[in-house]
Amino acid sequence: MSNAGLCWSALPEPWRRCLLLAWASFQSGDMPVGAVVVDRVGTVVSSGRTRQLGHVAPAGQLAGTRLAHAEVNALAVLPPADYSDHTMYTSLEPCLLCTAALTHSHVGSVRFAAADPLWGGLHRLPEINDHVALRWTTRIGPLGGPVETLAGLLPLATIMERNPDHRAIVSFQRDAAWLVDLARQLVCTGLLGDLRQMPLADGLDRLWDRLSNAQTV
Repeated sequence: MSNAGLCWSALPEPWRRCLLLAWASFQSGDMPVGAVVVDRVGTVVSSGRTRQLGHVAPAGQLAGTRLAHAEVNALAVLPPADYSDHTMYTSLEPCLLCTAALTHSHVGSVRFAAADPLWGGLHRLPEINDHVALRWTTRIGPLGGPVETLAGLLPLATIMERNPDHRAIVSFQRDAAWLVDLARQLVCTGLLGDLRQMPLADGLDRLWDRLSNAQTV
C-alpha cells in the first residue's frame, strides 16, 4: 500500500467521510467542503457537502443557493433537539454562516481539518454576545499533516481558479503563503483540472509528495 493509502486507512471514519464529500463537491465544480455530524459514540448521524452550484440535493438539504454550505446541509436534516454531546467534523473551518448554524443547532463541538484565515476572529463571538456564549460550539483544529494541507488546498485552488483576486487569497497569503504557492502550481499547470477527473484515492497518490513536503512556515 502507498504512503497515501496508509495515511488514508489510518484516518478515523468521520474524517474519511468529510474528505470524500469534499472531493465529490470538487469534482462537481463546487467549493470542496464536506461535513458530517457524529453522536456521542462516534456514529455518523448526518452528512452534507457544498451544493451552491448544483440543482439537486438530498431531502431536507439545500442546492443552487449561496446558503448551500456543507455544514448547513449536514445540520439541516437534524430535527430540533439538544446536540451538545454531538460533534461535527468538517474539512474546512466553519465560516460565519456555518458558525451561526452550529450555534442554533446546539451542537457541542466542531473539528475542522484545515483553518480558513478568511474568517479569523470568529472565536471571539462569545466574548461579545451572551446568547452566543451560552450555545457556543467548541472549535477544535486544524488537524495537521498532509490531510490538513489537502483540505485547505482544494478550496483555495478552486477560489484561485475562479477569481485570482479574491479576498480569501489575500488572507491565505498573509497566514499561509506556502499554501497559496501550492494552489497556484495546481492551477497554472492544469493539474487541478486533471484531479477533478480522478477518484480521491488516485488524487491522493498524485498529490502526496506535494502534500507531505509542504512548508507550513
